[in-house]
Amino acid sequence: MTEASLRPLSRLIPRDHTPVRVAMAGLGSMGEIHMKAAAFLQAGVSEDYYKSDLPRQIKRLTICAVCDPNPEKQQEFPTYPFYENWGGLLRNQNPHLAIIASPTPSHFGLALQALEKGVHTLVEKPITRTRKECRTLIECADTHGCRVQAGHVERYNPVSIKLHSLITGQKLQINSYRFERSQPLPDRIADDIITDKLIHDLDLAIYFFGPVSKTKTLNCRRVDGRIMEIEIQLEHATGTIGNLFVSWLVETRDRKRRQVQMLTGHGESISGDFVGKSLSISGVEVTCGVQGWIAPVNNQIKDQLADFLAYCLEPEPGIPPPLLSREEMLASIHIIEQIRSQNAHV
Repeated sequence: MTEASLRPLSRLIPRDHTPVRVAMAGLGSMGEIHMKAAAFLQAGVSEDYYKSDLPRQIKRLTICAVCDPNPEKQQEFPTYPFYENWGGLLRNQNPHLAIIASPTPSHFGLALQALEKGVHTLVEKPITRTRKECRTLIECADTHGCRVQAGHVERYNPVSIKLHSLITGQKLQINSYRFERSQPLPDRIADDIITDKLIHDLDLAIYFFGPVSKTKTLNCRRVDGRIMEIEIQLEHATGTIGNLFVSWLVETRDRKRRQVQMLTGHGESISGDFVGKSLSISGVEVTCGVQGWIAPVNNQIKDQLADFLAYCLEPEPGIPPPLLSREEMLASIHIIEQIRSQNAHV
């Protein structure tokens, strides 16, 4: 299924001055980050790479209600209508957009409820645990005339945007690559490291190099039966081969390492730091600003929400498609399923 094959969407939001009502499901750390991002946009915190009338449209965003099964969360968000039941919120508040930042096992059910009500829905990564569930959400969105998107926020990192522009513009011919993402295990994380961490760089690998044809587990370490470190080799349909390494087995002083190393066919070495927002080619620093799109200082969650809003508005010349396609959403979930299966009995 392609974007071109979709039926005309009847629920796209008119480009007027009325409020765009946003409902939030999940008020943990990621939910709070999304709330702050929405507040920035509503306050008019725009960027010069926001296309067409998007700087005006983002000011229409307003949080209409929040939802969390923990009633104590109401004390942290006293200015918004609070619900413990997502269905009740959807019935009573009639939001235009839903942001789902709840634990992964709840993503599918909450997103399906929202889409069935005709609500455009942005879901934190991973959008679902299985490709079947992801496809069901896409089909539901089509049936009810609305948009669904996964929150692969690293696509909005200026290092990612710059690398993508160089690779797809054929200014860099990449022979091999290695992503590394490591940090101590956060107490709040219940997902396995494949679901929680590997999916970030898998998505970037698909973004940079296209469909994956083969996967192979190179290393897998467990602690008390839980995968805490894993390295995967990917082979793309283009022939490019790369590795993804993720680990929770690091010292506290080594906090958050999110890096990529690449080698080109001309012997150039590329080093990117997704935390420090820095990029160099053979030791020479490269500015991560991409004309007309991204700047070195940006809030990735904010830009992701602005991109999603643009996707849900009535079409306007000059607005590019969202950075993430539905085919790529399905592809990453499918590969994550394969990797989980490969390592289920390791």
